[in-house]
Parts: sequence; structure tokens; C-alpha cells
Amino acid sequence: MKNIFYFFSLFLIMTALSGCAGNISHYELLLNRGNYLEAENKIEKDLGDIKNSKSGELVFLCQTYYKTKKYDKLFSCLDQLEKNINRGDKYLSDWNLIIAGSRQFPYDLTLIPHILRTEAYLELGNYKRALQSANLAYNLYKNMNWAIWDLQINWDRILKIRILSNLVISNAFYGNREVAKNFLSDLENEGTGFGARYFVDKEKKVALAKSYMAVGSYDKILENNIDPFLTFAHIFTLGIFKAIEENVFAYSELPKKFYRYKALYETGKTEEAKSGYDELINNPQSRHNGEIFWSLLYDRGLIYEKEGNRKTAKDYLEKAINIIESQRSSINTEANKIGFIGNKQRVYEKIISLFYDDKEYINAFEFAERSKSRALVDLLASKKELTSKSKEINSLIAELDNFENQGKSIAVNLSEKTGHSSTRGLEIKEKIKTLAPEVFTLISVSVPSPKEIQSLLKEKETIIEYYYGSNDLYAFVINRDKINAVKLDNGNFLNLAESFRKSLQDPDTKDYLELSKKLYQKIFQPLRSLIESDNIIIVPHGILHYIPFSALYDGEKFLIDKYNLSYLPSASIIRFLRDKKESHNNSSLILGNPDIGNPLYDLKYAEDEAVTISKKLPNPTVLLKNSATETAFKKNASGFRYIHLASHGLFNSDDPLN
Repeated sequence: MKNIFYFFSLFLIMTALSGCAGNISHYELLLNRGNYLEAENKIEKDLGDIKNSKSGELVFLCQTYYKTKKYDKLFSCLDQLEKNINRGDKYLSDWNLIIAGSRQFPYDLTLIPHILRTEAYLELGNYKRALQSANLAYNLYKNMNWAIWDLQINWDRILKIRILSNLVISNAFYGNREVAKNFLSDLENEGTGFGARYFVDKEKKVALAKSYMAVGSYDKILENNIDPFLTFAHIFTLGIFKAIEENVFAYSELPKKFYRYKALYETGKTEEAKSGYDELINNPQSRHNGEIFWSLLYDRGLIYEKEGNRKTAKDYLEKAINIIESQRSSINTEANKIGFIGNKQRVYEKIISLFYDDKEYINAFEFAERSKSRALVDLLASKKELTSKSKEINSLIAELDNFENQGKSIAVNLSEKTGHSSTRGLEIKEKIKTLAPEVFTLISVSVPSPKEIQSLLKEKETIIEYYYGSNDLYAFVINRDKINAVKLDNGNFLNLAESFRKSLQDPDTKDYLELSKKLYQKIFQPLRSLIESDNIIIVPHGILHYIPFSALYDGEKFLIDKYNLSYLPSASIIRFLRDKKESHNNSSLILGNPDIGNPLYDLKYAEDEAVTISKKLPNPTVLLKNSATETAFKKNASGFRYIHLASHGLFNSDDPLN
């Protein structure tokens, strides 16, 4: 009798849910179906200024930014949402959603900003900040006074499951493996309740799959854990559950299927994984979920490689990289850009190794350059930092921004070539390029082609660009007429580089000389026969940014004694330095030994350096001591061709452009 009542109650609940479905707001419906770009455009238009928006509406905009990977907009949105909540505006405002049961959010939104921040920081590779946000969400959860609406459809359980999963993943990636296992045990033991058990169960399965992946327990994902209650519910409710599933595929079904197919792949069941990957790749809704879709393409590319189809493997890897880079362009800090791309670096490493092994050095160089040039170029291209005196140019930039937001989606047809823009987009860019070439250089963050980089080299000039992956160390030697590549011996490379740097900081030892010689033999000697000029531009990578190449020693001379050396953070930056009209006289600004108010920091030799340099550079203006101020620099610097600073300096690795 009790069982009959149990299932009859379920039938009534599901009938009520289906009857209320027509009242679900348009925002909710778009998100449930995975139409994130459409939702973003509509909500932005409806809300206008987010500072005046209610939390019950603003939370949907934050969710769309999270799903479309607009990280710069996401964090601003979450900050405003948290401010709203702190002043008491913390409830979902749509009564129809509350009655029907929102699939996206609880009635009380208190935990949502911290959960979304955690998940965004995980994607960006900032595991410390992810862990802080996850702990904050957990502490808030333990002190929540739940509204009856949330308890009725188990939002308390759903959010706890999500928070526990975030704690597992954050701790695992941050290195707290035992803590991660403890939270995983809590997650495994968390119940699913009754009222809205179906949705809680789906949330838990996805959360467990993500957590098992984080700790490497792929076999756990494949365990048969189908709930008989849920199987019966599909039949008893005459397909209502199935209809709901179809509307929320991108939200819940896609992640669940992806984690299963991923587990199959990682446990060697390649044929089953391949079939599953193809199913998801060919489903148009999958393309709206960028964080999963790039990984699908990456794994499928690896399978193609194992099958001997290297060409298709490269195509799939390139598609994955295009998705990664489109997401990365919305990150507005250098550290987060590096973190975001860092945990996806394996895609670049793989495509570079494939092109190198096939002796396609130009393509290998292009992807090595793409892997590291984006962070700096994207940062320079931030439209928030970009200002123009021309109203026409600013108007065009605004139109381009709006145009790209509306049209920014992943190509459905995998055979379609990447990089295509519509006619209107090209027209806007060409007009900006004509009116203001340098502004165009900043807003167009695409990496120049290898051929374009070669064309910007002077006749007797060579670029040596290094690329260091987890397994391989490459050096690309670029001259005006050819590009060569060499795979270098990376055995003990990191330890050698670190030891060399430390030895240089100790004035009481000459250990640096032997270390310098070993480093020279490892990273420069194999390139000697490919270098055709005395003028070399070094483009380091990773730890090589910390190595003074001038001090490399061949046993007789230092590198600086044999070559004229200069440095770039990426080869793409050369286009900022070449082929542009000079808008100032051939003059020099030299600042030396600025007075910072403490005689202990006086730099006599920096002052001597400034005076000596002034005798070498044309038409010098020399500012020393009290005259060498930040104000004077900002006021005068734009009018000079050469600028030389001789002063104290502080390098902040967390904010390298500051």
C-alpha cells in the first residue's frame, strides 16, 4: 500500500511539474536547452545596466557568461550579484519558476556566486582561488536557513553535492589529495532524498564523475549504478522525464555522457569511447558547451592518430585549439590567461609534435607561437583599456564587439575551415584598419602567419623561438626565407636552468661558468649550423624567460661576444615594432637613478650608466635624481624614439605587466 502511495505521489508531482512547464521564464527555457548565446543577448538587452538589476534576473546573466566563457563579464556579474545578496536581495524573483521548480537556481541565491566562482577558477587553472571560494561556499552552506520551496525540490541536497564535488576537485588539483578523498567519501555517502530525487540523482552522478576524474578513478565512473526507482519513473510518468531530458541535454545529459565516454577512453575501451565521442560531436547541442566540446575533439583526435589517420587528428586538434582560444580571449588578467591555457597546454603539445614528426616545421612553429603569444596580445587588445580620440573608430569598435558577441559560436560543420568571418565583420575590421592601423593591431588578436613574421625580419636577422612542453623541448630557427626546427635534449633541463640562475645570484662563486657551458651545449649548440646572421632575436618559453642568454658560454666566449641579442615575449610582437610610420623625431629620453626619498636606495652606477648611454644615443634628454619622476616619464615619453631607464625595478610574476 505504501509503495502504491509512493508512486502515485510521484505521478502527481510530475503531472504538476509538466503543467507548470509552460510558465517557466524564457531565460530558464533558453538555458535549459543550452541556447547560451541567445540567452546572453536577450538578457543583456533586457537588463541594461547590471548595477540596477535584481538578483533574480541577474543570476541568469551570470550563468550565461559562465556557459559562454566570458570570464571578464562573469566576475563583474558575480561581484554585483554578491553585493545584491549582501544587501538583502537574495531571492529568485519569478513566482512561476518557484512554483514549477527552477532547473537552474534555488529560491535563495546566497550560495550561487561562490559556486560559480569556484568552477570558473578551476577552468582558469587558479586552484588556490578555487579552493578559497569552495571553502567559503561550504561554510555558508552549513549555516543556511533553507526556504520551504528549496527543501521541497531538494535544492539543499543539489547544492551540497555541487559544493562537495568542487571541494574534491579543488583540493585534488591543489595537491591536497587526502583532503580530496575525504570530501569524495562525503559526496559518495550523500543521499538523494525523495521529492525531486530524479534531478538530485542526475546531479550526483555528474558530480561523482567529475570528482572521480579529478582523482583518476575512471573505473568508478563505469560502475553500473542505475537506480531502479528512476527506471520505473520513466515508464510510470509516460515519458515526462524523457521530455525533460531532451530540453536539458546540454545542462545534464551531455556532461553525464561525456564523463562516461571519457572513462571508457582512459580505461582502454577505445572502440566504445570512439562511438560515444562521435555521437556527442555530431549533436549540435554539444557545440554550445565549449568546456566539454574542446576535450571531445582532443580525445577524438588522439584516437585518429592511433588509427594512423594523422591528417584528421591534426584537424580535430586544431578545432579544439580554436575553441580554447575563443574562450581565452575573454579573460582579462595575465595570470588567469596563463592558468587557463596551462591546463589545456597538452592540446598544443600534441599538435606541435605531430607537425614536427611529419617535418611540417612551419605549422609546428605556428602552433608553438599561438600557444604563448595570445596572453600578451589579448591583454594589449583589451577593449576596456583601448581608447581612441575618433568617435567614428569607437563606434566601429562597439559595432564589431556587438557583432562578434551575437555571432560567436562554434562551427557545426567540422569540415568547415576555421577563421572565417562574415562579410559585415570583415567590412568593419577593414574600415578600422584603414582609419587607425595601430588600433586595428590591438583589437585584432589573431596571431600573424609564419610568412608574415618572416617578412618583418630584416635581411641579416634570425629569430630563435623555444617551446617547452611537458615532454619535449623544441627550438625554431626563423630566417627570412626558411623555418627550421630542432627537438632538443630536455633531460635534466629544468634542474640545470634553475641551478644556473641561482649560481648567477651568488657573487662568491664561479660555478655559473660550468653550468653556463652545459646549458649552452643543450639549448644553443645544436642550432649553430642553422643560424645565418649575427643578429638574433630570442623568444624564450617557460623557465627560459629567466635565463640571460648573453651569459651562455661555449668554452671560449660568451654568447654576447659573438652575437647581437635582443628579446621578444613572442614572435608575433614583432609586428608592433616594424613597418610603422615614425611620428616623432629621432631623439632619446634617458632616466637615471630616480630619487625615491631614501639615500640607502641611491644608485650611483645607474646614474653613470644614464650619462654614458646619453653619449651614444641621438638627441638625448637626460633626467636624473629628482627630475627622473614617473610624472615626467608619462608626460614626455611618447615624443621620443628611444627610451632608456636606469633604476631600481621590481618584477611581479603574478602581474608581469605592472
